[in-house]
Amino acid sequence: MGYVKELEEQEQERKNKRIAGEDEGPAEEPESYRYPPAQILDARHAMMYSDRLTILKLRLAALKSKRCKGGPQNDVFCPEVFLDVVADKLAYTSTMFINIEFLDHFFYQFPREIDSRLIYDLDRNEIVQFARENPVIRRHLELQERKDKLEEVMKQLNSLSTLRPDSKPTPRRQRGLFGGVF
Repeated sequence: MGYVKELEEQEQERKNKRIAGEDEGPAEEPESYRYPPAQILDARHAMMYSDRLTILKLRLAALKSKRCKGGPQNDVFCPEVFLDVVADKLAYTSTMFINIEFLDHFFYQFPREIDSRLIYDLDRNEIVQFARENPVIRRHLELQERKDKLEEVMKQLNSLSTLRPDSKPTPRRQRGLFGGVF
């Protein structure tokens, strides 16, 4: 890791010289012994992780300090706690939003998708057969069929009664309120 630090320092010096406009002297000769690029990359990752670890340790030490344990009135001195609460709230809100989107898709889109597949892919008899699988709907369909049959019979009886003349003609004038009493 020390070798990688030296490489990064040399690279930084070269960049600074280029920015300052200084001409670089003759290119330095590469060392006779060099590490493989994969090991250099691993060392850079290790340095990055160690830097992140030290930063996290410092932040944790700051959170454990007396200033941060003072409560919410010290949020100016200890923003980590406040930011943690904000992050939790954002995570909760985003989770709720995602859940609502899934529920909307399930409760709104899913039944309509099933309906469209049932209606457009099945013929009338298959739809009725599918509906009869539910006992409540089956009873309702049977009741509807009986009602339709009874209405058809009633129409037939009405048509027969209009075709047949009455055997007893109705009197033209009724006898009055008290009929045949007086």
